[in-house]
Amino acid sequence: MNIRVEPGEIDSLARELERSHYDLAEFEAPAEADAGPSGPAVNATLAGLVRAAAGLAEQTWRTTGDLLAGRATYTEIDTGNAEQIHRTAPR
Repeated sequence: MNIRVEPGEIDSLARELERSHYDLAEFEAPAEADAGPSGPAVNATLAGLVRAAAGLAEQTWRTTGDLLAGRATYTEIDTGNAEQIHRTAPR
């Protein structure tokens, strides 16, 4: 099975991931919630969500880098294949 992906599509996806990273990275922890007796549980949940958002932002950044590295490899292989086909094509 062959799948052809244009390098520009990979770049577009990488830019979208990069924007998502920055959006997540700008997220600020809310002030402590005034939730009465549930306050500690609500604040612990909010802290967990903030940690999860930070982890997601970090992973999104790594994925962007991996995608761009993969794009470079993909483009190199695709170019090499095209050159090989061109060299072996009947004339």
